Amino acid sequence: MKQQLPRRNVGLPSRILNRMSWLANTSWREGALLLALTSTLAAFSSNVESANLALHATYSFTPAATYQYTRDPRDTSKLTDGAFADGFFWTSRKATMGWVLSGPISVEIDLGATSAINRVCVNTARSSKADVSFPERIDVFLSNDQQTYTYVGDILNNQDHSDGDYFVKRFCGQANDAGRYALIVLTPRGRYAFTDEIEVIGKRDRSLEANTLVYPIARSNLREFQSNLFKQGVRTRSQKWMARQLLDTTTQAGIRDSEIEKLRGQLREFISTTPSKLDTLSPAANERMLFNLHQKIISRQFPDSFLLWHKDPWTIQTPLDTPTSYIASNTSARIDLARNGSGSEAYVLTNSTKEPVTLEVSTRINALQNPAIRFLIREVLPILLADNTLRGDPLIELSHDKITVLPGESKQLWITIFADNADPGQYSGEIHLSPITKQNSSQSITLDIRVWPFSLPTKPNVHTVTWSYLNWRPIADMPAEAVRDLTEHHTNTFVLHPSEVPWPKFTTLGGTSFTVNFDKFDRFVQYHKDVHKSLLFFMHFNDDRIRSFDGNVIFMSLEWKAVFLKWLNMWVSHATALGLTLDQFALYPIDEPRTVAEASILIDTATLIKTVDPRLQVYTTIGTLSSGDLLRAVKFVDIFQVLTSDLPNPSVDILRGLGKSVWTYTAEGGGKAASPISFYRMQAWKAFQRGLDGIGFWAYADTGRSGSGWDDLDDLRPDFAVIYESKHMIVSSKRWEAWREGVEDFELLIKAKASIRSQAEKSMLTEIVDATIANPDDHPRFQSNRRWLLQIASR
Repeated sequence: MKQQLPRRNVGLPSRILNRMSWLANTSWREGALLLALTSTLAAFSSNVESANLALHATYSFTPAATYQYTRDPRDTSKLTDGAFADGFFWTSRKATMGWVLSGPISVEIDLGATSAINRVCVNTARSSKADVSFPERIDVFLSNDQQTYTYVGDILNNQDHSDGDYFVKRFCGQANDAGRYALIVLTPRGRYAFTDEIEVIGKRDRSLEANTLVYPIARSNLREFQSNLFKQGVRTRSQKWMARQLLDTTTQAGIRDSEIEKLRGQLREFISTTPSKLDTLSPAANERMLFNLHQKIISRQFPDSFLLWHKDPWTIQTPLDTPTSYIASNTSARIDLARNGSGSEAYVLTNSTKEPVTLEVSTRINALQNPAIRFLIREVLPILLADNTLRGDPLIELSHDKITVLPGESKQLWITIFADNADPGQYSGEIHLSPITKQNSSQSITLDIRVWPFSLPTKPNVHTVTWSYLNWRPIADMPAEAVRDLTEHHTNTFVLHPSEVPWPKFTTLGGTSFTVNFDKFDRFVQYHKDVHKSLLFFMHFNDDRIRSFDGNVIFMSLEWKAVFLKWLNMWVSHATALGLTLDQFALYPIDEPRTVAEASILIDTATLIKTVDPRLQVYTTIGTLSSGDLLRAVKFVDIFQVLTSDLPNPSVDILRGLGKSVWTYTAEGGGKAASPISFYRMQAWKAFQRGLDGIGFWAYADTGRSGSGWDDLDDLRPDFAVIYESKHMIVSSKRWEAWREGVEDFELLIKAKASIRSQAEKSMLTEIVDATIANPDDHPRFQSNRRWLLQIASR
């Protein structure tokens, strides 16, 4: 870790189809929350004597504090020893405790006796450069017997705990309650959480033990209660975020209307309401109130009872979207397609009536032209994200070609058009929206479709990898469907998970005789047999247990080398017998080598691989290899994949100059909150700009250790997956569609470059690429630039 250190990690529910989960009814847990929030004791004054009762007190904590630069035997006493971090917070091993991808962190302090507690303080730190945030929340519970607990509150309420530059801050929250045990639960925001001291300020008072105290939460229910607190807090903050969006939009419209100003005032009041007050309300009630305000605003602002309007398909979409101006005739779009390519558009449906509106959706293409053009119309579903926002991302198929929009709601209709071997030319299409009820008139979206002579190759030239492990949830139960979906989105490079590697199984303890079972490996090859450009066999030698063959032989000992060479020969012979050629797969010994030891593991293993056959390819993600280690690795490694953020590094040009295949990928910053354009689609443009051979991102189906892709809050960190699971099918997302179109952009850029006829056109190409990367969210400019590329590539 550097001085700024902490940084990648190695059935659509019927309720979602029937009704958005974020509008679910208030649960019994929320009722329990109300009970807990009103259970504060008034038996003693809040102005109790101020002393740190936690000083030198014993405590327990879970989970283990795993951050390597602060982990220490003194972790059992650091948080109550009165010593604060000296110097940089997360390199202070003597004082600080740190967690990585831990989920909620519980610290329970024994105060020695029942005490009147005034407040609780937690000292913590943040740094955006180091990817470290203050906790999302710090909840406090009190107990006399460690069996039942009173919930005191979130000490971060009404305090600024936003991200920013390096800053150490002591957060304190009022308790005004009693107990012997103080349970502090920190919910991290992001990957890391740090604290060096916890203080419990109050006065010991054994007389309180005789009081009859109400403890509404059993210890066995604490985890569920805490999870509900977190999710309810996120829902509440997402509502306030949407309310701000709506207020900003209506203000931009500039309409001077006393009734609208009154409604804006109600929005401002909701936005300014303290979190503690909002927590006592039902989130479902809050959302109904916001929909009601939205319905009144749009019905007052626009005369039409139902709005159909265009919005950049890739920008953030919420159920409270509102146009700053509305022109009913603005329902036509131009879409430029390569042959065998795809393109996306989107329109927003906003219901300003007091009743739900259901529309039947139908598509039509000019029958006389008979093109091989397909329409795929889907609904964009809003989903609650861990960053306290609610955004449209999943693309779900319409139920019986119908879409229902609630009063005051905006829904986005997603249109994907495919030109499957369509002849070049102009085509006209129409999407017709017919209300089931008669009070609304029908509306149509007209599409001006141009198919250019440029044809995308049947198989992409660029290597595309998304670490799509077929043995991972949520695709383990539908591997064939996953491979089909991956292929349709132009993925052609697939990674073998370490658990599917045909490892040697030793027949005797301490011996070197072994057998090999190829069943899982064969299954992997069979699934990707007809669709792969490359296969990467990930051995995960980062793990000492794995690289020592489950602890049987010491890594790089003479015995180990003998076993490794014999085993690798068997594996390669088996792979070639399955029809794989040596240029169709690569050995992937270690992922993101970060230390001198890991660099040596990579180089030593790669050296040995080349002794089996120098034509065998070796692949690695670069991680933080030093320049010296990189120069050593160049002799034995054939394919280097570098983080997109590191593309400006001179080592990229050095590797290319040495004839190595260089790819790029993204990891940190991905997930549901990432921009479909700048994070996913633009990666192809950046790779082309640097003359690279491959692109990738983490990860196709990573929904964490447990939970669902539909819930961004159910694991230790937000989900990275670009898909959502459903029964026997995969649900796409805006981000996944952006990736597909980015791969197609790469092929278009390659062909356009090859078709350049003058220095002026060459300069124009460079200018377009640079400007597109610099301004990824300028959608009209992007469309214009892409049209120029299609024109050049179609020569």
